[in-house]
Amino acid sequence: QQAQEAASKRGPLLTEIENLTKRANLQSKIVSLKPQTGVQAGGITESIVEVKLDNITLYDIVNYVNLIEKDTLRIKKLYFKPRFDNPKLLNATILVSSAG
Repeated sequence: QQAQEAASKRGPLLTEIENLTKRANLQSKIVSLKPQTGVQAGGITESIVEVKLDNITLYDIVNYVNLIEKDTLRIKKLYFKPRFDNPKLLNATILVSSAG
């Protein structure tokens, strides 16, 4: 119920993720933000956004995930792989969901 109340106070999920990305100072790393179809169960609709980031450090991913979870959003899936041109940097895909 607490997550549902938080979801009703926040704006659309895509806007919320854009705001979190600015707070994490990762706007330049975003490759795409794609809304996906969510599941509807028991009168609650789940919103899902796929976030793709390139050339990002592991520290930045952990910090970003922490910001997302503090904002009562949920990480459904997290993929990342090292880049061949610079193994210290990663490309990441994060599926973020919000029930509301």
